[in-house]
Amino acid sequence: MTGQNLQRNLETFLRHIDAINETLPMTELMIKPFNLAAKIEFIKFVKNNTKIIQDDNGEEHILVKADESKIFEKLERKPTKKFSKKIIQ
Repeated sequence: MTGQNLQRNLETFLRHIDAINETLPMTELMIKPFNLAAKIEFIKFVKNNTKIIQDDNGEEHILVKADESKIFEKLERKPTKKFSKKIIQ
């Protein structure tokens, strides 16, 4: 009985993976404009509300005011690709 359940569950899982694989390209196309808008919104916020500082090791960090940190975190999570300093410049 356990073997039959395992087989059935595995087949269901594989069908779901195949469905995701088939729909992924269309999903990516639909999400692309939203990601672009989110990135633009984040870049504007960073340019207008943050300061880039360098530590003693030469590493750059973004300085965000405490009262704006929640907004920064929310906007940073929106795009699928992580923040890059190259985007700001």
